[in-house]
Amino acid sequence: MLTLKEIHDKIYNDPSHQNYRVFISLYEENKLLIESTEITIDKEAAHIVIQLMSDYALALSNSGSYKNAIEYFNKVIPLFEVDSKFYNQDPFKIPLYESLIWGRARTFHYLKEYNNAAMDLKKLIANFPDNDMYRYWLRSTTAHKINKIGIICWILTMLGIMCSYIPSKGSSTIIVILCFTITFFGTAITIEIIKYILQSKK
Repeated sequence: MLTLKEIHDKIYNDPSHQNYRVFISLYEENKLLIESTEITIDKEAAHIVIQLMSDYALALSNSGSYKNAIEYFNKVIPLFEVDSKFYNQDPFKIPLYESLIWGRARTFHYLKEYNNAAMDLKKLIANFPDNDMYRYWLRSTTAHKINKIGIICWILTMLGIMCSYIPSKGSSTIIVILCFTITFFGTAITIEIIKYILQSKK
């Protein structure tokens, strides 16, 4: 049975590991040993496990296994944030940590979990304010969120218009419907303006 170090060397010394599908296969062949390794005592073991799990999460994301990728991003990212014994520094100073937050943000975006994507992108922008790519993706994520709200408002506006033509016993009911319709219409127009502004900044 291979040791953790031997597994690490076997995977990273094989040039084909750069193919994410090959990496996934190699990792999953040794998954039990990797993920059952105690990392709170042995610094070298901790580095190996974190490196392997990080690359596995990124490989899953690149292969389109987004839900599985999120599971592993959420497993490995806290190891950087909590384990100050081995990483006694701001985790954002570790390039791999940045890659993981960025990978998780993109993966959330592809899963249409825009609120979660925005939270990770805001962390990246706070730590790397000169990175225009992160700002671009945050604007894109925000636009998707706004677009969903806009669609709902347009639907409610159309329903309100249709309901206003339905005969009603009291004029107050029609007034209420029209008020809501105007509100939804105004919100929808506002959202379209915001979307236009966001698009113009790209």
